[in-house]
Amino acid sequence: MTRSNSIDYDRVYRQTHRKEINAYRKKAKVKKKTREYNKIYRQRPEVRKQQKERMFKWGLKFNYGITPEAFHSILAKQGGVCAICGKAEWGRKTPYIDHDHGSKKNIRGILCVRCNTALGMIRDNIETAKSMVVYLEKALPDKEQK
Repeated sequence: MTRSNSIDYDRVYRQTHRKEINAYRKKAKVKKKTREYNKIYRQRPEVRKQQKERMFKWGLKFNYGITPEAFHSILAKQGGVCAICGKAEWGRKTPYIDHDHGSKKNIRGILCVRCNTALGMIRDNIETAKSMVVYLEKALPDKEQK
């Protein structure tokens, strides 16, 4: 098909299908306005807060099988601090949930970013953790242990 034939075909098609084309354009315009409204709506502070709470609740249920109440209960049992270092500085907005990697549903405690990273780096190996303690005791004999 040559270019002039293609142009003629397009013109004839548009003339014969004008109603369908206009309906499609109108629908696309409404969809675009809805998308723009939704984008503005989702940026409202109260909506963002609701969405964060909803995602937090969903993440707890989906990943660990617990409710926000159970999460806050575990955190209260720990005194509102990290289960390992005992500090309330999480290193991010929310603390990490430490769980048995064989079974995600078995929650061991709530940790700060540093303690969670340390556990991940040693892959929950008790022997490695003991070796780290021995090493630190030898390397830092004069310093006061915190």
